[in-house]
Amino acid sequence: MNQEASSSDISLEERLASWRQEQYAIASQVIIREDPPCWKDTDRFKCIPLHDEMNTLFGGVDVSFPSHEEHASVAVYVVLDSKTNEIVYQDYEYFHLCVPYVSSYLSFREIEPLTRLITKQQLQAPQFLPRAILVDGNGILHARHAGIACFLGVRTKIPTIGVGKSLYYQGGLTRELVNAGLNASLKAMMDNTVDEWSTLATNSKVLLIDKQTIVARDEEKELAMDADTSFTREAAIQQLAEHDCQGLAVKLQDDEGRILAAALLGHGGKITQGVGTKNPIYISVGHDTSLEEAIKICTGLSLARIPEPVRQADLLGRDLLRKNENKI
Repeated sequence: MNQEASSSDISLEERLASWRQEQYAIASQVIIREDPPCWKDTDRFKCIPLHDEMNTLFGGVDVSFPSHEEHASVAVYVVLDSKTNEIVYQDYEYFHLCVPYVSSYLSFREIEPLTRLITKQQLQAPQFLPRAILVDGNGILHARHAGIACFLGVRTKIPTIGVGKSLYYQGGLTRELVNAGLNASLKAMMDNTVDEWSTLATNSKVLLIDKQTIVARDEEKELAMDADTSFTREAAIQQLAEHDCQGLAVKLQDDEGRILAAALLGHGGKITQGVGTKNPIYISVGHDTSLEEAIKICTGLSLARIPEPVRQADLLGRDLLRKNENKI
């Protein structure tokens, strides 16, 4: 190894060590609220009503990256009124990446422009302060429990929720295990008796949260679902819709016994297909909220698989990238 390469390696290691210390500091400041009391339940499921008369403004952030590194990336922040699904505030910032791509340190590529956008809104348009900000990325579902949603919440002092489109492998949790656990939960929902469904019946839209968690390294559950060839996820999602359930969530527990996130499916479906999605999203606390409140907010804001504030921020970011690249 030549001297230049060695110097570069040392520089990166020093940077990573500094970043780790910052992540630990952020994780120590994250506030995780207690879950609200349950409204109705059965032996297996909690039933959470989705109607809410509180602040209906919710933020969403997303960062879009160009196909060519020399082009600018764009950070987007929107605030949406959940009663009308209209964007009432939006802003964006083009920026050039100056931080390398390193797994589990991705927050450092995005946090500065996102923080500037939200701080600008807090100062210049405080009437649009959101009840919570949904972040395209993870919260405490992270190697050091300090994903981008944690950084953003701690820095801005606004409640934040991490919305992952794919599973972040952490603490012994794998996609195969989570899929097996989701299928087991859906099957238990389908096996509910008429009396149990009557207990959960209500005049409002509801969310189901499984009282049983998906536990890391639970190989027995994975093998049991593999052996059940009669189950189909599509039929289970259809049954959810028939009972006015807007989604089903199962919490994810790592190999140290800590609840890191929840997998949500059966939500959305209001734009095209008519029933909720069979592909889960992964919701985690970012800052100053509870996991069940985060699940409830994401379910209520989902017209499609991705909750609307994040989806709208993503659509705007893609459009801005195209317009910017067309100028070059």
